[in-house]
Amino acid sequence: MNLLPKHGTDFASKDYWKDFFDKRKDPFEWYGTYWDLAYLFKKYVKQSDEILMVGCGNSELSEELYVSIYTCACILFFYRETYMYIL
Repeated sequence: MNLLPKHGTDFASKDYWKDFFDKRKDPFEWYGTYWDLAYLFKKYVKQSDEILMVGCGNSELSEELYVSIYTCACILFFYRETYMYIL
């Protein structure tokens, strides 16, 4: 399965996302892991900033961000199982 679907409209398909996560058992990061992006977080985000993470799939970025540097982060996890009916 390719990373990108054949058509942009596939992103709205429940089946596309089910296949996407079924075939990728490891956490998937669209832009990189926390450690890939840490220098950007340290440069542009203050520890006192509140962060809302929506639609994180199986990403570990929220947890790594919180555990690594943020003591006052507002992080909400919307798991695909909970909101699958929206797709």
